[in-house]
Amino acid sequence: MSNDTIKRKKFTIVFINKSEKFSPKTGDRMIETFFKVYPQEAKLYNKNTRKLVTFVIDPEYTAVAAASGGVIKVNPEWMIKNPEDLDVVTHEAMHIVQSYPGWAGPGWITEGIADYVRHKLGVNNAASKWSLPALTDKHKYTDAYRVTARFFVWVEKTIIKRWCRNWIMLCELKLIPKISGLKKPVKRLMSFGIFIKKSGNLNMRQGVLAIGILLISMASIAQNKTTFTAAEYVNVF
Repeated sequence: MSNDTIKRKKFTIVFINKSEKFSPKTGDRMIETFFKVYPQEAKLYNKNTRKLVTFVIDPEYTAVAAASGGVIKVNPEWMIKNPEDLDVVTHEAMHIVQSYPGWAGPGWITEGIADYVRHKLGVNNAASKWSLPALTDKHKYTDAYRVTARFFVWVEKTIIKRWCRNWIMLCELKLIPKISGLKKPVKRLMSFGIFIKKSGNLNMRQGVLAIGILLISMASIAQNKTTFTAAEYVNVF
């Protein structure tokens, strides 16, 4: 077992390895990945994010990785079998950035944004053979992870630039709980519109961002579906 604390500028990582099988070289590469991507994630998406993050290489953790409360747990067996998958760090570190004061909204959005950021900022995606999926007619924007990330690429290129950052700003303002939990897009749209109209704590900038979120719902409502065909967003890359 090892326990290392490393600080670079304003960010600190505590790297705890509880596995005898885990390669120190892989650990060093994960640390380098963190210091390359986390400052970028903080700058782009949440300047008030945690300055200290703890990584635990935990043999008792059986999934791939997870982040909660400033701690990222990683399954050593996954990294032993997939040593090039360094951008697990990029994805999970983004969840630390997403630790808003309020609720982050539906899980498919949270995971979709984390994979969107991995797509944009990842340092080793090609070597790990990770990419956004080829589009199929079965895809729904609510599928989460890479499928939703691809949808967000389309959204930012064709509808609203910096949509992901705008959503995060709404989460930081604790506005998301007011509009979530409604299943039908039309009801979500109406609920959001009523909330904006009645809310007394939205300034002009916040109101514009909220309207931006509405446009995405409007795009899906106009199509009267939650799937998008290849013709609609196959050329986003």
